[in-house]
Amino acid sequence: MRILSRHSCLLFVLANLTACASLPAPPPSAPNTEVQYHAVADKHTRHYQLTFGETAVTPALRRDRDPPVYPPALIARRLPPVSVRAKLIVDSKGKVIDVRFADADHADAVRQAFEQAVRAATLQWTFLPLLIQHWKAMPDGGQKVVKSDPVPFSQDYVFRFSLVNGKPVVSGGTR
Repeated sequence: MRILSRHSCLLFVLANLTACASLPAPPPSAPNTEVQYHAVADKHTRHYQLTFGETAVTPALRRDRDPPVYPPALIARRLPPVSVRAKLIVDSKGKVIDVRFADADHADAVRQAFEQAVRAATLQWTFLPLLIQHWKAMPDGGQKVVKSDPVPFSQDYVFRFSLVNGKPVVSGGTR
């Protein structure tokens, strides 16, 4: 009986070792993506001309937006960094309604993939609207806002797509 239990124990250990060797490899984890981008000034953008008694309240990008994603099909190609400058056209309610790219007509397929990633993300973005406030002087010497008009605007952004240690990174800046 003692020999049989040693034999059973050996068979149990061998069976478990074989089972471990034949387990499939775990699926690769999704790429870790860090995203940063910044608004940049465009010296050719027209600005609202405010009159006496008007001020503008700067629009703010809402925090509930999804950033652009590095195109998954291009990760394996290990491309050098790609910068994409986009002009977001925003309506008076703060919704991005159009995205424009310089030289979009001359972009190759790779560039178009990065532009499409920017377009897909930013068309979902919303801003607190740009407001033109109208002020009135009060008899006591103070001022009072008598009217706030939301107005459309555009804002330029630069997105930088790169791979760091084989992982996609989207960052932004004025470069």
